[in-house]
Amino acid sequence: MNATPARTVYYTFGNHKHWVDMVWNWGEFVLPASVRDMLHLMDETGAKGNVNFDVVGYEQLAITHPEAFDALKQAIHQSRAEIAGASYGQPYGLFCGGEANVRQLVMGVLVCEKLFGVRPVTWWEEEFDFFPQLPQILRQCGFQYGCLFFQWTWHTPHIPIERVSRARWRGLDGSEILVAPKTDLCLHQWPEDFEKGLRHEAVEQMTDPLIIQWLELLPTPDWMCRAELIAPRMKEIAAQPEFDIRYVTLSEFLSQATGDEPVLEYTLDDVFHGMSIGKNGDVVRTLSKQAESELLSAETVALVSGMLGRPYAQWDVYPEWELRQAWRDLLLAQHHDVDECEGLCGDVGKVYYRDSLDLSRLVLERNLKHIAARVSGQPDIVVFNPLGWTVNGCATATVPADRVKSALQDDAGRPLPVQTLSSDAENALICFPVQDIPSVGYRTCRFVDVNLDSTPQVTANQDADAVEICNPQLLVRIDRLTGVITRLQSLVSGVEFVRDEVPLNALHIPFGDRVYRSQEGVQSVQIEQAGPVLASVVVEGALGEVARFRSQVRLHALSPHVEVETYLRFLQRPEPSMMRSLQTDIAARLERTEIWHDHPFAVTPIRAEGVYRKKYPTGDWMTSPQFFEEVVNPFTGLNFILLTDGTRGLQYLHAGNQGFLRDGDIVRNILFMYDAWDEENWVREVTLRYAYRPWDNVPARHVLLREAIAFNRPPMAVYRDKALDAVLPPSMSFVQVEGDVVLSAFYREGEWCVLRAYEVNGAHTRARFTFYGAVEQAERVNMLLREPSPLPIEGSTVSVAFRPHEIVTVRLLLEKARKQYRPLDDYRNVWVETTTMAHRG
Repeated sequence: MNATPARTVYYTFGNHKHWVDMVWNWGEFVLPASVRDMLHLMDETGAKGNVNFDVVGYEQLAITHPEAFDALKQAIHQSRAEIAGASYGQPYGLFCGGEANVRQLVMGVLVCEKLFGVRPVTWWEEEFDFFPQLPQILRQCGFQYGCLFFQWTWHTPHIPIERVSRARWRGLDGSEILVAPKTDLCLHQWPEDFEKGLRHEAVEQMTDPLIIQWLELLPTPDWMCRAELIAPRMKEIAAQPEFDIRYVTLSEFLSQATGDEPVLEYTLDDVFHGMSIGKNGDVVRTLSKQAESELLSAETVALVSGMLGRPYAQWDVYPEWELRQAWRDLLLAQHHDVDECEGLCGDVGKVYYRDSLDLSRLVLERNLKHIAARVSGQPDIVVFNPLGWTVNGCATATVPADRVKSALQDDAGRPLPVQTLSSDAENALICFPVQDIPSVGYRTCRFVDVNLDSTPQVTANQDADAVEICNPQLLVRIDRLTGVITRLQSLVSGVEFVRDEVPLNALHIPFGDRVYRSQEGVQSVQIEQAGPVLASVVVEGALGEVARFRSQVRLHALSPHVEVETYLRFLQRPEPSMMRSLQTDIAARLERTEIWHDHPFAVTPIRAEGVYRKKYPTGDWMTSPQFFEEVVNPFTGLNFILLTDGTRGLQYLHAGNQGFLRDGDIVRNILFMYDAWDEENWVREVTLRYAYRPWDNVPARHVLLREAIAFNRPPMAVYRDKALDAVLPPSMSFVQVEGDVVLSAFYREGEWCVLRAYEVNGAHTRARFTFYGAVEQAERVNMLLREPSPLPIEGSTVSVAFRPHEIVTVRLLLEKARKQYRPLDDYRNVWVETTTMAHRG
């Protein structure tokens, strides 16, 4: 009788560790110890694996423990292990800006190449790192393979379970990457799970069954995942005659693909991030958005400042180290543990966010003043727009108090009202409307005494029942009794957007056996600013004995949206649940309601119809029993959501509160939740910012996205206190963008200027980019700035074709950006003569 042939089963593991949090809390031994334990497991069992450290961790490991790094490097070169993931700071990519996602992988890949001498080809992150444009980014960063199994840790991600071991993950633009999808054979880090995987029916059902296991190896009794626990059981199970266990790395297994693998086209309706979004008022997500916005502006302003020639704003043509360090600080602060484990390590992560912000602001302030000094004429204020499209808005500037007048006049001759927000004996903080600030460019203003009757202004009026603030586009009514927005009317069309039963800016939080609502606890509604540039109304009150709130409702003279800034101070700890978080309802007076949202490099519709389980500890996060809640219809919006009936729409913009819940045609924004994983280290006070933007006619997606980006990156104004070789015109654009695309970044890399832009409308299009000065060379490249292909040049203009949803990177040699070297050798005599004279006495 013939024996039953052994069933072939493939096995691989990922060893996940990181410098962020683990080294911060445990000490420098963590990464070298994890490497040694992984190599010990491989030596004992013959297993092959994938190492998933944050790349900043590889940098630190090479410095602090070179012998452990060399052992890991040797295992990689022997193909016993491979680098998986290779992001610099292991972020939750869904919650980060598109450009930050690119820099995470670009910096990670380049550092790995430098340290290990190999380019990573396999992407696999332990924490949820998913969004529909990610396959395109991965392909442009040189990745060939990936895995869609994310481990349950402090978060509970959900992704569809497939019945195959290989598939092609297709992104929004059509880019594909060969992946191991999540299956029933994907195991968590416990030794007990290995045999369960072998005995699962999927082993018999799949053609090439692959067991994938996440490990977090650390040889200390204060940790649950150790080679000494895993290796004996793994050897015992692998010795069973009915199985032929074949150990592989992910790339080894996936490279055996035959070409007939199914295609996975997941949308964000198919997955759930499982994060405690809204925790602590999303303070880390708000810092992340602020830091990325400031850094992108600093890169652009520094590049164009350097195009003006010597003298530069700093020693060299471009502040390369400051900006690169700002990116390093930002990317490691975006680490998943700074977010997920905020109570454990978030305070350190916030230091890195603020360090990044400080560096960016130093660069911005220095280079903005430099540009202002080079403008000809006698302007008092220069207003700069770092974005790739023309903007209107409201700018603020600090100016000498004795210079302030009632109006400014811009270089187009338009009078603009001025409002003083605060002042002392020396300086005044003023605000003023700005119009038609050109893309990546500036416009100038000077103080004048003129009649302001015909200028755009905002007003504030009140009676016993309500306060109304109004500009030429909007009328906003705040009810005195309840403090909520009961009217949001377009004065262009006369259309009202607020539904009677769902007022805007109404806060509510369940606590115990009741729901506390801001309408029931209003204590005062007062006009704070009455125009002509800014009108604001302050609503103060309490949510029972849970929290105090102060909402400032603001409207600017030219603003198409009404902005709200809400300060919260908690008196009691909220209950640990997303569904029982502090929320605000968003609804609009529409024929029907569809929802659109944005995510990195994209704007798409969302159904938001899923129900997902999410877990929390009942006490100590490592040892206490855990409980689950059901999260109903969650979704995210990176910068905004839109409620629309296909004609009109209400756009909700925010500064960092990305979490939403859908309840029929009402959407609830999660403003604050307590996360039990943080135990007692939670935030008691927080300030939030959001806005409501009505649309009489909903525009194309790129317009919606531009509106949302501009909400967090307003024009920047500086007082011109000196002139320096002032030859620039009163207004100009350094980069003019023609076409329905969104500019992502414009920065310098060595001698090259790098421009990245993307298409979000889902259509083929062509964009033209016109630069300050001649274009000497233009090449389309991947995100690593490799694989160049020439682009046609017409003087100062480069034309680029975009596929639907395509992200395009262009590198350029610009005449004006060439570094100018000083003839320092001509001045050697200055130093020689001075030194000689000093020695002669």
